[in-house]
Amino acid sequence: MRRYLGTLLCFVVTVSSHFFCTNLNVAGGSSSTDNGRILGMICQEDGMPASQTIVALRPADFDPRQDTTTVYFDTTDEAGDYEFTGLARGMYSIEAIAWDHKTRGLVNSIRVDTGAAYAPVAALSRPGAIKFISQNGFGPAIGYIYVPGTSRHGDVRSGVGFIDSVPAGFISVVNYVNPADPASNRIVKRGFTLTAGDTRIIADYSAWKYSKRLFLNTTISGADVSGGVTGFPVLVRFSGDNFDFTQAQEDGCDLRFKTTDDSPLAYEIERWDGAAQRAEIWVKVDTVYGNDSSHFFTMYWGNPSAMAESNGRAVFDTAAGFQGVWHLSGEGTGTAYDATANGYHGTSYNMTAASAVEGAVGIARVFNGSSSYISMANTASGKLNFKEDGIYSM
Repeated sequence: MRRYLGTLLCFVVTVSSHFFCTNLNVAGGSSSTDNGRILGMICQEDGMPASQTIVALRPADFDPRQDTTTVYFDTTDEAGDYEFTGLARGMYSIEAIAWDHKTRGLVNSIRVDTGAAYAPVAALSRPGAIKFISQNGFGPAIGYIYVPGTSRHGDVRSGVGFIDSVPAGFISVVNYVNPADPASNRIVKRGFTLTAGDTRIIADYSAWKYSKRLFLNTTISGADVSGGVTGFPVLVRFSGDNFDFTQAQEDGCDLRFKTTDDSPLAYEIERWDGAAQRAEIWVKVDTVYGNDSSHFFTMYWGNPSAMAESNGRAVFDTAAGFQGVWHLSGEGTGTAYDATANGYHGTSYNMTAASAVEGAVGIARVFNGSSSYISMANTASGKLNFKEDGIYSM
């Protein structure tokens, strides 16, 4: 069995008489040989040495679709050890695969000079997946994405790509490649941790010039919300005091919102008035944490090629209980559009142009209290079939 000269050791636990893996965090090494080599160890999820595990060695920038560089393979011994010799100077990555347990491990950026380089211990775990979303108005319709230094890659079609069986842990970079348009090749994500069994979403905002974090204050000094709320439409207001409208498209169609883990957030623009420098946007936030002031989501703008993605149906989802949402933000005599998928659009009666006024949220309607009203057709066929003589609040 190979040993790690004080760098990677196996301690014997006398109670169970098993070997357990540990890492003393000593990186690099040297010897009198002119050939570079890498020594390392693979452990199972429970910390035991992972024997008979396939270990692949590749250059750290290896592209699994196009590179013809030789890939080196070894199989760990009973102590989980592996070794690669005769290596040229450079940066390498280790990808370990245990087919019987369907687990994987990854070690990034191992530097090889002359002599021995001791790789950190790689712990096997369930792999995860990466989903790439190229934002509307920029980016590829076709091509592929890959994790450099590994075998993991996936096609991009209609702006969406997927890589499965990605070793969990720290992923230093994800690249996009379009063989038909090399000028569009780029890094789409740097430095993130992929959790075992999870799918990490990567949204590409590289064409957006501006971004800003929007914090949610639910403490007593803010909204005073004690418990968490999921899937909540948060109202975002802008004026000339807190936003430069000249940086965005004239109708705000280049706005985008995302979570801290890059998941896109659905939103609906109720009003965007660049001339008056007023805007109200509803953003469906995945989770609003109670009694917290550190949670945020990020807004992006400043992409002249982006197309509109405002979507009231996604924000006010009928599956979440919304049956009708009327912002009443149009002209006084105009249609009162229902933002939900139900489409219960209302027709105005005895309203005038002067009925449209500034309200609590954007433009509102004024009713004369006697003859003016808005009729929503077809509501009797759904959950809005209220009894005519009932008492309700709206």
